[in-house]
Parts: sequence; C-alpha cells; structure tokens
Amino acid sequence: MNHIRAVFWLFALLLPLGLAWLGNFKVTTPVDLRVAVEHHLPGGQPLAREWDVEPAFPNLRFRNALLLRESPTAANEWFLVERTGRILAFKNDRDSQMSRIVVDLTRRLGEPLDQEQGVLGLAIHPKFDDSNSVSRGDIFVFYAGREVTRCFNRLSRFHVTQNPDATLASEVVLIDQTDPHPWHNAGCLEFGPDGFLYLGVGDGGGLNDEFKNSQRIDAGLFSGILRIDVDRRGGEISHRPPRQPAHGRTTGYFIPNDNPFVGRPDSLEEFWSIGLRNPFRMGFDAETKQLWVADVGSLGAEEINLVTPGSNHQWSYREGFEPFPYSPLKGSIPENLIGLESTPRHAYPETPGTHCTQEGFCVIGGAVYRGERHPSLDGQYVFGDFGTGRVWAMRATSEVGDRPRELLQLPSSGDHRLCSISIDRAGEIYLVVGATAEESSMIYRLKARDNDGEPLPKLLSETGLFRSLKPLMAGPGLIPYEVNSSLWSNGATKNRWIGLPALERVEVLGDGRWVFPQGTIFVKHFEAPAPTTDSPPRKLETRILVRSREMGLYGATYRWRDDGSDALLVDREGENCEALLPASDGQFEPQSYHLPGRNECLHCHNQHAGLILGVNSKQLNRPSSEGQENQLTHLSRLNLFNRKLTIAEMSRQNLLPPIEGPIHSLDRRVRSYLDANCSHCHRPGANIRAWFDLRVETPLAATGLLNGNVADDLEIDDARVIVPGNPDRSILFQRIAHRDPRFRMPPIAVSVVDQIAVREIQTWITQMRPSTERDN
Repeated sequence: MNHIRAVFWLFALLLPLGLAWLGNFKVTTPVDLRVAVEHHLPGGQPLAREWDVEPAFPNLRFRNALLLRESPTAANEWFLVERTGRILAFKNDRDSQMSRIVVDLTRRLGEPLDQEQGVLGLAIHPKFDDSNSVSRGDIFVFYAGREVTRCFNRLSRFHVTQNPDATLASEVVLIDQTDPHPWHNAGCLEFGPDGFLYLGVGDGGGLNDEFKNSQRIDAGLFSGILRIDVDRRGGEISHRPPRQPAHGRTTGYFIPNDNPFVGRPDSLEEFWSIGLRNPFRMGFDAETKQLWVADVGSLGAEEINLVTPGSNHQWSYREGFEPFPYSPLKGSIPENLIGLESTPRHAYPETPGTHCTQEGFCVIGGAVYRGERHPSLDGQYVFGDFGTGRVWAMRATSEVGDRPRELLQLPSSGDHRLCSISIDRAGEIYLVVGATAEESSMIYRLKARDNDGEPLPKLLSETGLFRSLKPLMAGPGLIPYEVNSSLWSNGATKNRWIGLPALERVEVLGDGRWVFPQGTIFVKHFEAPAPTTDSPPRKLETRILVRSREMGLYGATYRWRDDGSDALLVDREGENCEALLPASDGQFEPQSYHLPGRNECLHCHNQHAGLILGVNSKQLNRPSSEGQENQLTHLSRLNLFNRKLTIAEMSRQNLLPPIEGPIHSLDRRVRSYLDANCSHCHRPGANIRAWFDLRVETPLAATGLLNGNVADDLEIDDARVIVPGNPDRSILFQRIAHRDPRFRMPPIAVSVVDQIAVREIQTWITQMRPSTERDN
C-alpha cells in the first residue's frame, strides 16, 4: 500500500513537469512546412477603370446579336440584327420585356452558313416614320449566304409591316452578286447626312486578296465603300447606273452625280472609295459629317480609316502603315492607281510579333461620341476589338499619331464577343456583345464609374514578393517549381514560383489539371543567357499572375533596369526592348524583345485553357534540377494539395517530356511541345480560325492535323496542316519555322525561332507515313 502511495505522489510531482515539457514541444506537420505568400499586390482587379458598362435592356436576351439601330425619328424603337437571320424590334425602354420579329431571313441565307455570312447590315430610311413619304416603313438589309454551291452578297429593300411574312414578301433586291468566297463580306450600311445610302463591301474573301478585287472598280462591287441614291431622285442629283457588275445584277437605285468615279471608262460608278479589305463597321460623325470606317486586317494590322470621296486605302499592297508583300501586288503600288492614296488614321497592333493571326482579333467600329452624359468623350471616336473585348477612344481628327486610350475591356471568351458599337439619337454609346448560345447576347450602355481599384506597385521591389533583388531571392511563401516542357521564350532562361494564401490548398482534378484558390500568386522571371562565360545573364523581365477575388485573373510585367537593381511596371499595352539573344546560327545578336502588358496576358491565359498554363501534374511531375525528390511528392509533403496523389498520377507516363531528349519517343516529345506552346488556343471551343486540337491527350488521328485544311496556305501549293512525310507543305511546321514574326507561331512575344523545335518537328513530320487521302 505504501508502495502504491509513493508511486502516486511521484506521478503527481512529475505531471506538471511533463505537461510543461509537452507545451514546449510542437509536432512538425505538413502545414508547418509551408507559409502563406507575402505580397503587396491588389487582391482584386487593379486600377479599376474610369469606364464600365451596364445592361441597357437587362430583361432582353438574344442569340447571335450583331447590330443595333435606333429608329431615326419618333418611333422610340430599337432594331436588332441577329446574324443568323432575324431582325427584331423592341421599345426603347430599359424595362422592355419582349421583342417582336420584324422579318426573318433565315431561309434566304441558305446553309451551311459560314461564320462570316448572315445578316450583316441594316439601315433604316431617314423618313421611316414620315407618313407623307413613299419611303415610310422602309429598311435596307445587307446579307450574305449560299444558294447550292454559290455564295452571294445581297442588298435588299423591305417595307416593314406588323406581319413578318408580309415584310419578307416585300423584298426588292437592289444588288445581287456572286461572291467567290464566304469570307470578308463587310456589309455595313449607313445613310449619310446627304441622304444617300453608303455600303461597305469586302474584297471577296479568300487569302490575301487572292481574287484580285482590291484595286479595281471595273468588275465586281468589292473592296470599298459604295454610295447610291435609293430614292432615285434623278435630274441634277443622280442617274441610272450605266454598267452592271460582272457576276451580278443591280436595280432599284441611281448613282449620285458627284460620285468620284462617274464618267470613268469601264468603271462601276457606285464606288465612293476603294482599297478596303473588310470594312465591317462604319459611321458618320454627327457634327463634322466625316465618315469613319474600321477595316478588319489580315496579318498585322487592324485599321481605322477616314474615308473621303475617291480615297484609296491601299489594300492589298499595304496593310496598316507597312507594305504587304503577300498579296498578288507583292507590296508594290499599282501602276495606274485608282483614286487618292489614304493612310489609316490609326492601325494596331503597331509592332510585329504581337498579333495573332486568328479570327479573334478584328477591329469593331465605331462611333464619334457627341452625347451629353460623358463630356470627356466629346469628339472622341470609340471603337473596340472582337477578339479581346477592349474598347478605346481617340480624337476624331484627320491627324495621325495620337495613341488611343483604353476605356475598358469587356469579358471576351468563348462565343461572347464584341460585335458592334452603336449610338442612339442623343449620341450615347451602346455595345452589342454577341453570343451563339440561346438568349445569351446582351446590349450594354457605356457608363462612367468611380476608380475604386488598388494600384499596382510601380516597382518590383514594392510588390513584397522578393526579400532581395540583387541577388534575386524569393520572399516567404514563394515555392520554386520547374516544368517538363517549357513554353518557348526566345531562348531566355526562366525561374518560376507559386504562392498560396494561408490555409488554402490546390484542388487536383482527376485529369491532372489544378484548380487554384483566389489569392494564388504565380511568378516567372526571365533572363537572357550569357553570350560568354565571362559575362553574367541579363535580367529581362518578371511576370506576375494573380488569381483575383473575382475568381478571374490579372497579370503584370516588370521590366528590369540595365543594372539589375530593380524592375519597372510595364504599360498595359506592352513594351519593346532590345536584348542580346542567340540567332539561328547560334551567334548572339541584338534582337527585338517584346514585354507583354496586362492587356495581353489573357490572350494565352484564357478561359478555354483554364487561365493558368504550365502548372499541373503533367508539367511538374519531375525531380527538380537540384536533385531533390519528385516535385509532386515534395509539394504534397508541403500540404499544397487537397488530397494525396495516386501512384498512377505520378507515373512516368503521366508527364510532358521536353522537346529534346533520348528517353521518350519523338512523337511524345513533339506532341508535348505543341501542347505546352499551342494548345491554350488550339483546342475545342477556342474562337480561332484553325480547325485542330493540339492537346496531348487527343489521339493524333482525332486532332485534325493530318491533311487538315488550313486558313492561310502561305502561298504553298496544296498546303495542309500536316502533310505526312512532307514538312514543306505542312503549315504547322512552316508557322513555327517562319522567319517573319507576322506569320510565326507562337504569336506573342516571340522574336527568335526555336531551332531545336524546328529540327524535331521537321523530323517528326518527315518520318510520318505519307497518305494519299485526307484523314479528317
């Protein structure tokens, strides 16, 4: 009994000491191995814009909305064009609940309907509401479609009644001409202050003016602005057309006597100006009466043009401000130039290598603001871009050189795209965002808003991400990582980090994709390789991506000073510098180096690709170059993931190998390279003019690569995406190897050809078994 009592008292004496000792002991768990990233970056979208949009008619939804027109007089109605056939009308009331069908041209369009065909233009007669006018209730519609194997362009006059079928039956065709190709139909219609109807017509489609329509007015009504008198006033005002187009017929209008080419032998006198590729939208300034035309470009430039009588806008021997050597004119001015040369008022992009040759980048004009709600915009031409959703304003003068200022950026992904910018009778701005999904198109109104966003730090040192810049040392919470197949960046070397907020984890999906919590920071640092062993690498840029509060994404680029002491925030439009980089022969030469701005980040980091590129299981499934354990194992030990990865997920097969190396097959290495460099755009759902899928998990036979059709054959006979056994006819190879940055892929911030990739892809295509049949 005494023994038990002694043990009890001993335990009682030792218990406090033991508890104290345990209190000083902390079990090391995975949570303690990772700290939250520290930074001074905005949690939401930085520098909120001065401008925004609001739904103009929040209760109305449309499909394939393309164009908006307000009745010119007292009807208090809007007319909306749906590209796939319908024209609708609704009351000019924010609380409007429904629309009515004015006319349905769906069956007139034919099928299959190309994405550049459909109802493309609408103009309402200035005397639409005048009960004393014979033109009361008349509208004019331009549409492009198919009849069996024939493509056509058509301008028609309709008399609007309350019965859509009766309206359809009232059609009088003014212009009907065979179109050699479904692209570049333009179709914009405007009544000018002179009462005449102006019509924009494209160059007939095809590649780079292949039908040679751009610099002639003696064959078809293509590639310019037409001006006609639909009221057929006659006498001193207008006269009957003396000639018919070569492959079409016209009726029901006269030619204004003061058109610039009246009396010119063998000419179609309808032309007001020529040399435009695809003048998709145009508009008159209500004050100055000047005509502004936005012309959709081909390879390097979208244009804003000020159109005057007889002006020649230089397509296809020039594009933007540069000669265009890829058309039949080869960049040379025609010997017998028609009209007066006119350079663009503005063209973008202004530097090679920043433009992606895809349908997404198309200028959308545009209106000169003369309203009262926004005095700071008075006299500004407002225009936008179909692909990026960006909206700009610039002074509406004839002077060249002013840089437009960006007002805002609309969400632009999938099938939601800016299609037109309109004004009402009061001069206020409306924007139509079209979509193919049922009841998804919206009409927005421009509005001013308070600048309530946090500013981005002007210097990299102010971001708080690095504890030291010289030498560069990452701050707390930034975890380094490396990738298997790196995005080509002009031969620059890169360091990468990822940082997560406290207590947050990455969700790993079954297919290897990662979903990142808001507040995640991604950092990529670029250095130019040293030309000699005696010289240090040069710091070029550091890019930052932030998963913002709105579950969106924003980016920032910082350009390093020459002395490497700090880096400065790059303008949202991007900048260019000169860097010493290895050329094709291996020698180091000064090269143009593009630093992408914030507005360019989402070109690649798009919704279709999941916003974040290169941070996934297939890319990080590798040991680090410092000989540590597999990165996925290491990150799992840091408790970065929401679950434990399986052995199958971390297998050797589940990775993207680099383009060069002896371990993996050539096919796997090339497919991985194309996945890393190209699949963020070339995948199902992405709105680009390229019909193939470059994701590595897609079987080669299902990608659309083998003998696939191409949008631009680069003047190569019988070119295909890939011709097995023949890289010379394979556009995929030619794009990657091309010396001209306007044609080269990847399209953004690449000025040096990836010679290793060129070699490996050329071998890959050469070793393919030739086929005499198309595989898709």
